[in-house]
Amino acid sequence: KLLSNQIENQEAEKLRKKLNKRSNEIFTFLDNPEIEPTNNRAERQLRANVIMRKNTFGNRSEKGALNHAVIMSLTQTLKLHGYNSFEVLSEVITGKKDKLETILENLKPNPP
Repeated sequence: KLLSNQIENQEAEKLRKKLNKRSNEIFTFLDNPEIEPTNNRAERQLRANVIMRKNTFGNRSEKGALNHAVIMSLTQTLKLHGYNSFEVLSEVITGKKDKLETILENLKPNPP
């Protein structure tokens, strides 16, 4: 095993120990094809939020930042599950909250 041989260089040895200690987490993607080896998907999902923050020069208050985070989280979650986030949020804004409640109930993980 590559990680089992000690290395003379102290910095490299420190890295080898960290990799060895966390190898189950770091290399999970090798054993499970459903797990991606990079965080590219997460980076792409954050991109819209980052661009919006850049174009609007950020949030001007903590409340605005919190509202923005909640809306972006809802938008991305709905998108990941195949819902049209614009339609769902439009219905919520116009008072049809029952649709969002139904969707959120369906998104809850099933206990084992």
